[in-house]
Amino acid sequence: KVIVDMNFTQMQFNAEFDDNAFDLKKNMTSATMKLSKKASGDGEKNSSSFQVFYPTERLGAKLASAKKAMTDDGKKYVFQYTGENSFTLVEQNAEAWSNTVEPASVSGTPVNLGFAIGHMTNNSISWTYQGTDFFLASKNLKPGQMVDVARSVFATKMK
Repeated sequence: KVIVDMNFTQMQFNAEFDDNAFDLKKNMTSATMKLSKKASGDGEKNSSSFQVFYPTERLGAKLASAKKAMTDDGKKYVFQYTGENSFTLVEQNAEAWSNTVEPASVSGTPVNLGFAIGHMTNNSISWTYQGTDFFLASKNLKPGQMVDVARSVFATKMK
């Protein structure tokens, strides 16, 4: 699967660059200024276009409750599925980048969901997709079953 395909029609060899063109601190400062302006200035977190996603693979569990709350970070939804293979799915607006870019430390094992990379612990998976943070937790599901449910979440959405 090709992600990026580039064709060059022209190339300049021995190009001249300013002495600080590749200075990490200078470049990161410029990038974070652009990001923080977008993240804090356009009201994106409180936008009414927040999409709610539902799992298509529920392993026999039924939706027992759906709760919506407003937090400092925007909307948050908590869906509880009950049955032999019960689980809880939490969805909320992804955190906006702050004025500094720092690596995030997460615990668990990386897991490929096909549309995103999540991190899995003994009884949970977390990932981000299309501006939404997801957290799936269960004491009943085996790791493979949790991955199956998580992989199915991106398939359906409702406003």
